[in-house]
Amino acid sequence: MNSSTGRVMDIQEAVSQGLIETIPSRMSLTEAAKEGIYFPDTGIVIDPKTGKEMSLREAITIGIIDATNTILAASLTGSAMSLEEAINAGIFDTETGIIVNEGSNKSSTFSAAMHDGHILTPKSLTLHSVILTDRVIMTLRLVKLQIQELARKLH
Repeated sequence: MNSSTGRVMDIQEAVSQGLIETIPSRMSLTEAAKEGIYFPDTGIVIDPKTGKEMSLREAITIGIIDATNTILAASLTGSAMSLEEAINAGIFDTETGIIVNEGSNKSSTFSAAMHDGHILTPKSLTLHSVILTDRVIMTLRLVKLQIQELARKLH
């Protein structure tokens, strides 16, 4: 119930009017950074429900951040891996947000890697797959047309 107007509304209507903010229970690190609850330079995560500051490791442990839902591209790490794998391998420093490519010995900040498109989520991987699939289909159609044209010229 809206205390100022006395009007009763259901939860869906309150959400659609922006009176209630919905927060996913587990989010990717990219989503957390975009939402302003993860600060890569300090490794601090703000619990969106309580406002409590905590380490990235703690946020992963209690389920605010899903470390399996963020993928570091092979261009960063030498081979594509989840955030969880990168943390366990010592490639991603949870306190500084630094990602180290052990093969090239180069490093990048999480913020820079995210900006440059080297941090992926299942949503971005799906979109990438759709784009690649569409390109393959278009290429196959073009090849088919070229074969048909060549066949006409030969007859």
